[in-house]
Amino acid sequence: MDTPAQHYRSSQRAMPRTPPEPVYPAEASVRRVRHNGEIRWNGGFIYVSQALAGEPVAALETEDGQWTLSFHAHPLGIIDTRRMKLVRRIGGEKCHLCIRFKVLPIYRLDSSFSLAVVSCNAGDWRNRR
Repeated sequence: MDTPAQHYRSSQRAMPRTPPEPVYPAEASVRRVRHNGEIRWNGGFIYVSQALAGEPVAALETEDGQWTLSFHAHPLGIIDTRRMKLVRRIGGEKCHLCIRFKVLPIYRLDSSFSLAVVSCNAGDWRNRR
């Protein structure tokens, strides 16, 4: 039986040294995430994610006056300007899954997915639906 190492070939495509900068719309308010995971917003700070430290994120104002925050094409949430917090939402609902969880789809039930939490930094293991 062969091993994977016997079949490995390095890629002919060159990996870029740094990923390309995201292209945001001209009307977007672009902020660079600080080393501690925060962005400066209206004279204060809003925590986004320390994983995005050094990366540019875009805030776009919606028709109803809210600000949505995104990284590339990935929505991160809505900026609550009153409490100066980023509210994470999924499909218009507040996200109740802790962002520390790694959630994987298991099987499809009608139009919704059944989810299982496979790991958590806090050591909390649960099944969620």
